[in-house]
Amino acid sequence: MSPFRTLIAFAVLSLIGLGLAPRLSLDFLPPPDKASLAVSYAWPDAAPELIEREITTPLEGAFALVEGVQKISSVSRTGSGRITLQLDKKSDPDLLRFEIASRIRQVYADFPEGAGYPFISLYDPEDDRVSDRPMLTYTLSGNEDLAELYRYASETLAPQLALNEGVYNIETTGGAQKEWLLRYDRLRLEDLGLTPDDIRRAINDYFQNADLGLARAGERTFQVRLRGGERVRGGEADGVNWRMIPLKEAGGRIIRLGDVAEASFQDQRPQTYYRVNGRNSVRLLFYPEEGVNTIRLARTMRARVAASELPAGCSLYLDDDATEYMAAELHKIRDRTLLSMGILLFFVLMAYRSWRYLLLISLALVVNLGLAFLLYYGAGVRLHLYGLAGITVSFGIIIDNAIVMAHHWRSHRNRKVFPALVSSTLTTIAALVVIFYLPDEWRRNLEDFGKVMIINLAASLATAYWLIPVLMGKLGLQTRPDDRVRPASRRAVRWNRRYLAFLTFFQRHRWLTITAAVLAFGLPVFLLPNKVEGWDWYNRTLGSDWYVENAKPVVNRVLGGSLRLFAWYVYEGGGYRQPEETVLYVQASLPPGGTPEQMDDLIRKLETYLGQYDREIRQYVSQVYGGDFGQVTVRFNKAYELSFPYILKNRVVAYSTNLGGAKWNVYGVGQSFSNETGQGTPSFRVNLYGYNRDELQRQAVRFAEKLLAHPRIQEVNTEANVNFWEKDRYAYNLRLNRPKMALAGISLPRVAGLLESFDQNGQYGGRLPDGVPIRVADRNLAQNDKWILENLPRRQDSVRISMTNVAELTKEKISAGLYKEDQQYIRTIAFEYTGSYRFGAKYLEECMAEMRKEMPLGYTLQQLKGWNFGRERKRMYWLMGLVMGLIFFICAIHFESLRQSFLILLLIPMSFIGIFLTFYLGGFYFDQGGYTSFILVSGLSVNNLILILSDYNRYRARQPHRPSAALYLKAWRHKIVPILMSLLTTALGLIPFMLQGDLEVFWFSLAAGSIGGLGWSLVVVSWITPAFLERVRG
Repeated sequence: MSPFRTLIAFAVLSLIGLGLAPRLSLDFLPPPDKASLAVSYAWPDAAPELIEREITTPLEGAFALVEGVQKISSVSRTGSGRITLQLDKKSDPDLLRFEIASRIRQVYADFPEGAGYPFISLYDPEDDRVSDRPMLTYTLSGNEDLAELYRYASETLAPQLALNEGVYNIETTGGAQKEWLLRYDRLRLEDLGLTPDDIRRAINDYFQNADLGLARAGERTFQVRLRGGERVRGGEADGVNWRMIPLKEAGGRIIRLGDVAEASFQDQRPQTYYRVNGRNSVRLLFYPEEGVNTIRLARTMRARVAASELPAGCSLYLDDDATEYMAAELHKIRDRTLLSMGILLFFVLMAYRSWRYLLLISLALVVNLGLAFLLYYGAGVRLHLYGLAGITVSFGIIIDNAIVMAHHWRSHRNRKVFPALVSSTLTTIAALVVIFYLPDEWRRNLEDFGKVMIINLAASLATAYWLIPVLMGKLGLQTRPDDRVRPASRRAVRWNRRYLAFLTFFQRHRWLTITAAVLAFGLPVFLLPNKVEGWDWYNRTLGSDWYVENAKPVVNRVLGGSLRLFAWYVYEGGGYRQPEETVLYVQASLPPGGTPEQMDDLIRKLETYLGQYDREIRQYVSQVYGGDFGQVTVRFNKAYELSFPYILKNRVVAYSTNLGGAKWNVYGVGQSFSNETGQGTPSFRVNLYGYNRDELQRQAVRFAEKLLAHPRIQEVNTEANVNFWEKDRYAYNLRLNRPKMALAGISLPRVAGLLESFDQNGQYGGRLPDGVPIRVADRNLAQNDKWILENLPRRQDSVRISMTNVAELTKEKISAGLYKEDQQYIRTIAFEYTGSYRFGAKYLEECMAEMRKEMPLGYTLQQLKGWNFGRERKRMYWLMGLVMGLIFFICAIHFESLRQSFLILLLIPMSFIGIFLTFYLGGFYFDQGGYTSFILVSGLSVNNLILILSDYNRYRARQPHRPSAALYLKAWRHKIVPILMSLLTTALGLIPFMLQGDLEVFWFSLAAGSIGGLGWSLVVVSWITPAFLERVRG
């Protein structure tokens, strides 16, 4: 291809790519792996078993017929349920969402009375806990009272704003809904032979509207409709209509509602609370769907809210915008990226002192980015925090390839260096392949980082091969071959002689180099245990008391090397972190039976305590999710984000210990605190699957009996929670004695009617035509306790029932919810094994194998294996072996030498010494950025040695009898300038990401580890690697 056509082709492709850049998806964090839909529904106060039977099962049966649904998972809890539909990768989520909605409409007609209409949303399977922070929080104020503002916000304003695409849900908090409460006199009902169910039935009949049919009058036909009684609107009714509702005719007299009950119009008892800075007001909480651009959506919703037409006197104020932090972080990344690019280009200008060279590198960088954006768009790459990191890190490599090709073209006027560039780039790509085999959470975060790096490296090769020589010709940067040689200075000659003498000495005393390299890296002797059960020879030698107390500390320090320093002082204190602002979480939980009011009183005390720190605290959000859980989320002003969160955490811990009756968890900064007692997460957990719940329970009991046969297993929990974060729940189980019930003439409906008067929430009585709910409850509800239920006889019709005569009431632990997967019930069994985990796992496998042979067809069991450090560590070792194997084969193909390929392979662990020492000496925090730096250094460190050995082999072919040390020195001198340039460009490009210190998640540890590893690789290439070359005597 001619130079003109090359320039036109690259210009067109890069312009297309730059034009597509604004259309690339940009998020703060990676989106979920697989598209899925969630169908959520509610039935207030209904038991999980009831919700599963009446709602979950019919919906699952309907969804199972939808093509494109790969997996169906469901959970039914008290008062609510959710079905998660995992979709095929090829299916269209919007089309399936429409089909799911059609199925819901077909099934909803058979839903029980009081159940709400299900709603569909995009769903992240990893997010199954308490709701996260809302995207936007607005406060509604006005001249109306709180109840009217709440009604307007929930019934008018929120539904209008929720129509915007990307909005998952708009929750309205801070105001109580109104309800009609009918308190009946139980004794009066019994005297008249009535039940609470008669009251509910009479109310529904009274307000019912129904079509009765058609009537004909002459030639005209009329529609006949039954219109309900006079409507009761809001709080304007005085109760007369309620008193006149007929219930029953007895003795020629109509018994009306006013004879047995009284009606009151009141606020509903809230089940949840939401306050900001301790102030209770009507708020709208905007939650986005998964996978949407929340920054763009928040901007759209702010504009929608500003354009909303509100009633006179009403106004909306923005209380909180969660996207401000994300936008600030993305702007910070943008500014750092531009600063990094500026530093790199300034360095090129200072190094070459040529505006033409600066223009060459700048054009190559712009063209490379244009090609990369084009490939991003075609490959569907989503840019986010880690994807942008890939672009920034690749700047140095892009410039490196351009500099190497330009340097070689200017010296030799050929592209013979390109095979070495390809091999060095392929080794980097091979190191990035490990990302796609990492554990799911790491892979999800770093997958796009790897894709971005691979695309950028591939584009840089194309730019270096075709564009750089053409641009150098157009910019006049080519020189004649006879202009290349310059006389060396005396200082350079003396340095070369000393360096050659050093290389020759260490080649002759290779054992000294090997010993120094091994000791610098370290042997993992410090990982040896003090004792090994069953290994007497080990316990008498390496496990003896003298060795452990006297020799082992010295051996660990001498032989452990930098690996010991990293493992003990860096790796143990590091971990995975999410990039988020400084937040302190304070969570409280009450024992079973606690009410939302009690939890709210507890949270209010904490709010009062936090209110004294108004200067340091920017915002604290209180959320009460019921009687068993409440949370306060504390965010701080920018000036106090460093030390005050730790001070406040310690003060909150001390304060919470004085609030008795609750269990507290305080975390977010520093070491977490918890005053919960009891056993931790069980050592072993097993899931049982089956289509019949009762049979599955019997199988669980049988499996528990097998486990309990071992003396080291003392207790097996057959009702364990499926998710480890769920709290244990308890319920009263009423075991009926059917023979005694038959003798007493008591039926199940009579027992159910008796239990209704003990329901502390009352019974659902329907809704009025204007939507106001009705609740029916016993007048003496507060006095109805467990003792009265068991001991006080109650009359049902003409029979007096004493519960102790016909039933037994016991308190039992129950599951937090009913879980199903592909319409199979899930039963979780958990137990502790007192002893070695290995022996416990072996015994469990034996019991599971025996149980599988005895279980009926259609029933299975599977051990739950969460994060296991040992297993994941072995996986990481395997992945590192995969990377080194790929690099070895690439180098073997390039050099046609197993010896040199093995030599390059040794460079990788030697370069890790730089990472170990960087984190140890600097005291930096090691997070996922540090893991990424290992991957980068694995690929980038070998690039320099590949370039040197390529020239070394070429010189050796010309001068086969010259000493190898002299040939290596010549190759090192020829390539040291582009090597130094590449290392400096990579390091300078990462320096802007270290300006905020190691509190910066991912970026700082990535930059620190990469700079340290690449810097040490230069030491290895210059001083250690030559000692391993084969010696050739002159």
